[in-house]
Amino acid sequence: MQFRPGNVVRRMGHAPLPVLSPRTLRRALRGSTAVMVAFPVVRPAIVPAILRAARFEDAVVGFSLPLPLVDRAAPDRLADQLLAAAGEADHTQPIFIEAGPIPVTPDDAQLEAGIFRCIEAGCTLISLDLTRHPEVPPEALARLLEPVRELDLALELVLPLSGPPPATGPLRRTLDGLGEVGALPDFLRFSPSVVSAVDGFEPDWLQLLRQVTDSYDIGLSLVEPSEEALADVRPWVEGALGKVTLPGAFLARALGEAGEVDRDELVERALAMETSLGALLSLIEEKLPPLSENEALRLEARAFGDAQDLFRAMRLAGSGRRVVEMLEAEARA
Repeated sequence: MQFRPGNVVRRMGHAPLPVLSPRTLRRALRGSTAVMVAFPVVRPAIVPAILRAARFEDAVVGFSLPLPLVDRAAPDRLADQLLAAAGEADHTQPIFIEAGPIPVTPDDAQLEAGIFRCIEAGCTLISLDLTRHPEVPPEALARLLEPVRELDLALELVLPLSGPPPATGPLRRTLDGLGEVGALPDFLRFSPSVVSAVDGFEPDWLQLLRQVTDSYDIGLSLVEPSEEALADVRPWVEGALGKVTLPGAFLARALGEAGEVDRDELVERALAMETSLGALLSLIEEKLPPLSENEALRLEARAFGDAQDLFRAMRLAGSGRRVVEMLEAEARA
């Protein structure tokens, strides 16, 4: 437990749940073909199913929390649900909790408050989106990221990536500027469109992007919005990514068991709030019609099967033991 970040210790006390930074996990999984995956907390009934599948496969598992700027209480509320479910199940496989991406704006106070709420909630990866305001000086960004680095949390950045194919020159210049002030991210987040042509995924374009990030020791992090995540993620796993976030995972399952929910209305609300449908469902879950016992059991059973398939597709089976053994070796050294 000595490898848990300080914000996790403050949040959980002496509870033995191994919530770790993806910086630590990435180091432990280096050399393997495993790709870390982060699931949305779309409904509480799904969380125990994902954790159970992680235990069955001995897999590292991540959870993504929606934007704190949309709902200030969301990180705390969803983290409480997640940690409670993991604690009740005596979960021992490593977990990480990511938050964001938080849009970077010229308003330092608002951004700083958003980062602080994520840290206080026990998140171990902070994702920032610079696509709308790439002019924010690297020095200002580095100052805002000081608590992230002090706690050894992971940093993920969404940078403006022109393409396809991805323009590597501007990306290198941006990363050079961030490196000069100690603000290089652990992960660079991108969407499938950056490395996809009209006919679909282009492996050479992904490798072009990897050549850049590998030279800075940065992992590639894909956000795959499709609800058919298993079918769509497999090609990316072959590209040796560091992490995949699946905001659409289990969405069809959750909406299918959500009672009288108007999907079109939710889509319109998500677009108006400039967030994903999965994030919106997480935020308004308490206002949805409650699931019956049979609905909750059916949702959990289906989510378990989906999560198990995803862990296998991501080559995460056995990754929990690999991480634990590496940390034990470091502790003895």
